[in-house]
Amino acid sequence: MDIVERHVVGKHPDPARCEDIVVTTDHLVAVIDGATDKSGRAFHSDGRPVTGGRFAALQIAAILREMKPGMCAEAAVASITEQLDAAVQAQAGELPDHDRPCASAVVYDAANEQVWRVGDCSVRIDGVVHIGAKRIDTITSEFRAAYFATLDEHDHETDPGREVILPLLRRQAALANRPGEFGYGVINGTPVPEQFIEVFPVPPTTRELVLASDGYPTLPATLACAEDDLAARLAADPCCVGQLRSTKGLTPGARSFDDRAWVRLRP
Repeated sequence: MDIVERHVVGKHPDPARCEDIVVTTDHLVAVIDGATDKSGRAFHSDGRPVTGGRFAALQIAAILREMKPGMCAEAAVASITEQLDAAVQAQAGELPDHDRPCASAVVYDAANEQVWRVGDCSVRIDGVVHIGAKRIDTITSEFRAAYFATLDEHDHETDPGREVILPLLRRQAALANRPGEFGYGVINGTPVPEQFIEVFPVPPTTRELVLASDGYPTLPATLACAEDDLAARLAADPCCVGQLRSTKGLTPGARSFDDRAWVRLRP
């Protein structure tokens, strides 16, 4: 594998707060997106306090680095799930689903010539793009945008729309790995149903792959194009209620509305 571009940048200037990670080994490449914490619960990694999202991302990254080649997607996800659950219980005991540290992941598995995904990361296989999304985020983003539309004016230092949807954001993890209308897949230490493990074949003729977290709203062929597109969207829609509609906007001092990770490679 030839890594052409690799880029990780947090929404905050402090890199220790970034919840996105890129992992590369001899046989796999992964982007892991730790979910933004809403519980306020602190975990520890290497003796340092970290958010739940960063804790989950760090644990998954460590597991992937030790993973042997040839494991199918379902077995890989089951192994990661079991080990993450053990790590969480070692620090916090049993937790309700909505307090569990969690992350999305997209993984290029060279041995099996495929990409597998759990959650809302994105993948580009040559010119074919699979943007990650989940319905519950669309619902909360739409509601937040609608609430903003009711305001005659608002202070960009605050995010009143975020406050309105926060009760659902705090509870929506109860829908994680739950089949049904609003359910979605995520790696949080509970079993991931097969329907939430997406697998994309990588044909032998494939020239390039791109894996990215959802900090990139689009997935063009190069990092420069992705960064230019994101910058233009942030400039036009800093509150993220229009073309960059999201569950949160650009806060003062932040680099973007979300952490972002990108890797482009040649298989």
